[in-house]
Amino acid sequence: MIRQVLLLNSSEEILNIIDWKKAIQLLFSGKAIAPYNYTDTYSIKTCGTTFELPTAIILNTYVRIPYKTASLTRKNILKRDGYKCGYCDDRLESESLTIDHILPTSRGGKHEWKNVVCSCKRCNSKKSNRTPAEAGMKLKCQPYTPTKKMILDSSVFAKKNDNWKRWL
Repeated sequence: MIRQVLLLNSSEEILNIIDWKKAIQLLFSGKAIAPYNYTDTYSIKTCGTTFELPTAIILNTYVRIPYKTASLTRKNILKRDGYKCGYCDDRLESESLTIDHILPTSRGGKHEWKNVVCSCKRCNSKKSNRTPAEAGMKLKCQPYTPTKKMILDSSVFAKKNDNWKRWL
């Protein structure tokens, strides 16, 4: 079982999900603490002792995070679209989804956030090298440019760790 820990800024804003080893380093170096009135932990056994590691930790000092757009990668497009086909709205596993250019690149479309959506293989094949209007298809929602924070929040929400409800 992979033990993941929610890393929070001193303002309790979500920064990242880190592995338990990094969390222990932050706690023992004095750079982070367990959240106030928070008792959810993992038991970590080492050399005959058991350590109770909080499932969330807060940095002692505030870290300024610049507002930046997320990198345009397949993984981030899937996260932005919630692993749903942009045309039929079916939720699928990552392997069953493709990335579709709304205006095909062969017809002048660019590889940018507002021109790409998740698409199931069936819808992508049906649309082919046409625009959605030409294929008689409609987008269920308009694509947008997400920030890194939006992508991170969707990742944290997707983990569905009930211990993190307080920050979602």
